[in-house]
Amino acid sequence: MFELEISYQNKEEKDINFPGGKIGILKKILESISEIVDHVEIKTREHGIEMQVMDSMHAVLIDVLLDKALFDKYRCDRDITLGIKIKSFLTILRDISFTPDSVLHMSCEDSPTKMSLLYKQPGYKLNWDLSLYSYDTEVFSIPQMEYTTEVKMTTQQFQVLPKLVGIFGEFISIDTSKDMIIFKQVGDTTSASMTLKNKTEEDEEPNGVEINVSIPIKREIAMKYISTISKVVPLCSSVKIFMGEESPIFFDLSIHELGHMRYYIAPKVEN
Repeated sequence: MFELEISYQNKEEKDINFPGGKIGILKKILESISEIVDHVEIKTREHGIEMQVMDSMHAVLIDVLLDKALFDKYRCDRDITLGIKIKSFLTILRDISFTPDSVLHMSCEDSPTKMSLLYKQPGYKLNWDLSLYSYDTEVFSIPQMEYTTEVKMTTQQFQVLPKLVGIFGEFISIDTSKDMIIFKQVGDTTSASMTLKNKTEEDEEPNGVEINVSIPIKREIAMKYISTISKVVPLCSSVKIFMGEESPIFFDLSIHELGHMRYYIAPKVEN
C-alpha cells in the first residue's frame, strides 16, 4: 500500500515559507510540468516520490524528487508507478481552498487502478478517485556532465526574468564571463537585460549571487522554458544554473532540502 498525508504547514517549519503552504507544493509542480506534457508517472519509493518527464521535441527534461520528510505521514510498502492525467489532478488541486487547518491525503493499493484523494478540514471533507493509466514512459538516465559555468542566484532575482526581461520576444540569451552573468532579450520594439555580478569588497550586503566561470559561454533558450521554471521557483531556496560547451543548460532548484526540481534544457541551435 502507498499513502501520504501533507498538511498546510507545521509549526516546526515556520522558517520555511511555502506559498500556499506545503499542501500547495504538488499543485505548483504539476502546473510547471503541465506546460511540457499532458500526463506524468508518479513513482512512489521508500525515500519519497519521483517524477520525470520529457517533451515531445526532446528539448527539455524535468526531474523531480520530493523527500518523504516533506510529508506528515508517508508509507510505501513497495515501488508503485501511478500514471495520471495532469489536467484531471490539477482540476481538483486548483479548486481546493488550502487553509492552515487543512490536510490532503493520497493513497492506493499495491496494484492500483485508481488513486484516492481525501481533503480534510475540521468538520468537512472531500473525496475523489482518480483513474490511473499505464503510459510506458521511457526512463532517462542523466549522465555526468562537465560544466564551465556555475551560477547561484536568489529566487527573487530569477523571478525578474519572466516579469520584466523576457516579455518582448521568444528567446532569451544567457551570457557569462569571469564574475558576471547577463540575461538579455531582443524584441521587435524593445530590448531588455539583467546583469548579476559577484559580491565585491565595496558591497556592504551580500547579494545572493555566486558566479564561477572557467570558460565564458553564451547560450540562448526559449523564453517559455524560463516561464515554466518560474512557476516552481517560489517553492525553492535558490536557483543554480550550470552551462557547458556540450551540455544542456541545467537549472537546479532545491526545495529547502526536502526535494528538488531539475530542468535540463537544450539551447537554441545556431544556424
